[in-house]
Amino acid sequence: SELRVENNVLRERLAELQADLARLEDVTRENKYLREQLRLQQSEPSLQRSMARVIARDPTSLLRSITIVPMREESYREGMSVVTPAGLVGRIVQANPRSAKVLLITDTSSSVTAVDQETRANGVIVGQRGPQLLMRYISQADVVRPGDLVLTSGLGGIFPEGIPIGRIVSISRRDADLYQQALIQPIVDFEELERVLVITSYAPPGLQ
Repeated sequence: SELRVENNVLRERLAELQADLARLEDVTRENKYLREQLRLQQSEPSLQRSMARVIARDPTSLLRSITIVPMREESYREGMSVVTPAGLVGRIVQANPRSAKVLLITDTSSSVTAVDQETRANGVIVGQRGPQLLMRYISQADVVRPGDLVLTSGLGGIFPEGIPIGRIVSISRRDADLYQQALIQPIVDFEELERVLVITSYAPPGLQ
């Protein structure tokens, strides 16, 4: 009976240690995210960002979206851009007093004006059924290469300029077409989103 009691005590202690470890890992991840956010803020001081937590994902395949809540007392507005320290996530399409719905750039109804960082070729990035993005309307005269980083161009005013979107995987070009297009691998891992940043100091035209 003494061994049973001791085993129960040890099991309880093990459960406590496992819970402590899980909390420590969570704190470590959040600390890393805060350090990345600080570096991002220092590199781009003109854009103010608010940290938010992802609490839900759209359960259907009809709309690729997430629901977020601010980490502090704060309200968001429709049209605000949502990012991570790595790059662009999407924009707020529905703002509630305590939460907001974010349309991801991977959704088929999403479009982002973009520019190749290396060659300055312009295009429009749209979501697809798969995990990758498509950059359309690239002039046939422009040069784009696999591996090039693609950023938001700021044209149209929907998103701020210079936010990383992804890297070019391949290019589709035919002389008979008016434009060429490129397949883009997003720089953000949308399956692992837990924390995001809402850009609160920038609003598209009509929402300012």
